[in-house]
Amino acid sequence: MSKVDWKLAELYGILVGDGYLHKNNHSIFVVCSSEESYYLKNRVIPFFEILFKKKPYFAPRKDRNAFYIQANSKEIVNFFIDTFDMTRGAKSNYRISKRIMNNKKLIPHFLRGLFDTDGCVKFSKQNKGVNYYPRIQFHFKNSLFASDLKKALSKLKFNMGCYEDNRFGGLYVIQISGNANLNKWCNLIGSANLVHITKILQWEKDGFVKPRTTLEERIKYLGINTNVVLNCKQISPDSPVENRNIHRL
Repeated sequence: MSKVDWKLAELYGILVGDGYLHKNNHSIFVVCSSEESYYLKNRVIPFFEILFKKKPYFAPRKDRNAFYIQANSKEIVNFFIDTFDMTRGAKSNYRISKRIMNNKKLIPHFLRGLFDTDGCVKFSKQNKGVNYYPRIQFHFKNSLFASDLKKALSKLKFNMGCYEDNRFGGLYVIQISGNANLNKWCNLIGSANLVHITKILQWEKDGFVKPRTTLEERIKYLGINTNVVLNCKQISPDSPVENRNIHRL
């Protein structure tokens, strides 16, 4: 499998976000919060099944409020090392693969995977009484990876702000703010993670997002049929609704 298509680009973004290659064993892990178990089961696992004919093991973490998947395969581990220059263990020296950076068509798919695992969408009050103003955020160390991410976003002509925030241990924040930017993100990149999807849908419905609600509360409020939204088993590159703007289902 030498050609990198949109599915591989998104899965690579997922692994860069909340995944890693085990330092010693031939295993790939992806770890997400308990609210994102939907996402692991219905987006990430199908990618492994479609791309590699491999169904990862899925289970809760015993040491934290989280779930994980584990795919054991020397072939798959070596594939990500050879194709995307991924390294085993710690990701402190990661760069975004040139296969992504040099192909503008793949950048949105990589960014969707990264956003769904290691990004967030927040809504602030600004000068109003409700949380209406959207911000897409990424938090990383001030590193070559953060520099690559800024370049990738710039290639898609996103306006962004970047700063160090001591509230996050001095992490470097890359922030995309405002209604126009969020609409552009939804149309160009989208999301397949219900945690993000439900917040964006509530914002589209009400013009603001009530803070500190749970995923289940938002699903109930919006009347979402999760069996429809999460039916990603038949992922198709010819289906723009599923692979790019799934939050609008």
